[in-house]
Amino acid sequence: MYGKTHSAETLTKMSAAKSGENNPMAGKPCSDKVKGIIKEIHSMPLYVYDAKTKSLLFRYDSQKDFVKAFKVSTKTVIKYVNSGDVFRKLYILSNS
Repeated sequence: MYGKTHSAETLTKMSAAKSGENNPMAGKPCSDKVKGIIKEIHSMPLYVYDAKTKSLLFRYDSQKDFVKAFKVSTKTVIKYVNSGDVFRKLYILSNS
């Protein structure tokens, strides 16, 4: 589309999509029950094992909970889960 322009009809349709005219849920808040269901579906548990004994130390319901507890970034958690390296010379992070 570089150097081209949209027709008036297309611009009207794009404007309607932004305003939510065609979406019956636009502008309606989610209930706490629905938010809980969405969190449960999309969250992935995180298991923290001792690096020496390989025993389970902690289980977090989501990576977000681990990030808050250990004050690290989400990218750090993903890196250690994917690589299997020892985190802070004490822990092994896993999704299973």
